[in-house]
Amino acid sequence: MNPALRHQLIQIDRALLALLDERVRLLDEDEAAGASAAARSPALEDLLRRHDGPLAAEGVREVFAAIERACERSRGEERGP
Repeated sequence: MNPALRHQLIQIDRALLALLDERVRLLDEDEAAGASAAARSPALEDLLRRHDGPLAAEGVREVFAAIERACERSRGEERGP
C-alpha cells in the first residue's frame, strides 16, 4: 500500500476511534437525562436521507447498528454488574 495512503487511513481510524469514545460519553449524559436508544432512531433515518456517499444505505445501517451495540456494551461495562 502507498505509504501516504496508509498514513491517511491510520489518521482516519484514529479520528473515528476518538469520535466513538466521545459518542459513548455523550450517550452516558443522554441516558442520565432520561433519553433512550429509540429516541435516536429518527436521527439515523435523517442521516440516511441526507447520505450521498459511496457506502450503500444498508451498509450505513449495519455500521450504525454495530456502533450502537459496541456503545451499549461499553456503557454496560462502565456501569458494572
